[in-house]
Order: sequence, then structure tokens, then C-alpha cells
Amino acid sequence: MICEGGSRKQFKVRYRLPRKRNAGRRKSAFTLVEVLVALVILTLALMFLVELNAQAAQITAKARFERIAAGIAQDWVERSIGSPYSTLSVTLDVNYPVSSFYITPMPANANIHWVSRPLDNNPANTRIQEIWVTVSWSNSNGADQSNGSVVVYTLATPKQ
Repeated sequence: MICEGGSRKQFKVRYRLPRKRNAGRRKSAFTLVEVLVALVILTLALMFLVELNAQAAQITAKARFERIAAGIAQDWVERSIGSPYSTLSVTLDVNYPVSSFYITPMPANANIHWVSRPLDNNPANTRIQEIWVTVSWSNSNGADQSNGSVVVYTLATPKQ
């Protein structure tokens, strides 16, 4: 640069960048990426909780059916033990629908399988009878998809 008088002077030129208004402050908003990551994590957590809830409903339904079936099987064993021995001394193997004897929330196809036979299935053994009671069900409607059975076994002897 040439100044008046013909002398050359050097000028130092300083450039200052304009200051941002929020330069010293911390960000107060979330970025789009942060929001999307949070939504993905939240969605995965909710999906896990929904699946967990569905499994808990199935387990609860099966436990309820098992509890009812155990009560029915125990009732049949007690009936058998209270029966005269002459009725038990015959080998029996019969199936009954649960609904013909009980009003329960069991599935419509629940069955009682009752077996009475000599111990070890030996006809020469006339003193001890085996009594097997199996209550089984199959349910596939709605969220209560459960299959199962409960077996109760006991020995009966003739009353003296």
C-alpha cells in the first residue's frame, strides 16, 4: 500500500470473526439423531414389555388350568377310595369329559381318564389296586394357548 508522500508503510490487517451470540452457552435442544436414537430404544423396550406380558398371560392361564385339574383329579381319587373295593377290583379304563361332571373354566375338550387295576397290572394281586386319574386339556383359542395334563396316582386296599 502506498501512502501520501510516497512512502511505503505496512499495515497489519487483523481479521476478526464475528462472535456468535450463544458461543459461551451450552446447547439446550436435542439433535434429530439423538431424538431418533431415543425413539428406537423406547420402541424396543415397549416391544419387549408387550411380549413379556403375553407370555405372562399364557403362563397364568396354564397354571390356573393345572390348579383346577389337580382338584378334579384329587376329587376322583377320593371318590375311588371311598368306593366299595368290589367296584375297584375290576380293571377299568374309562374317559369322561370334564364338563359332564363339573362347571369349570376348563377348555371344552378337557377329559378325565380314570384307570383302576391290580398293582403292577398283575391279576393275581387281589389285595392292592392302582388308581390313576389323568385330567388333560387342549386349549387354542385366543391368548390362552395351553395344553397340559395332571396325573394323580394312589393305591387302594380293601377295607377290613
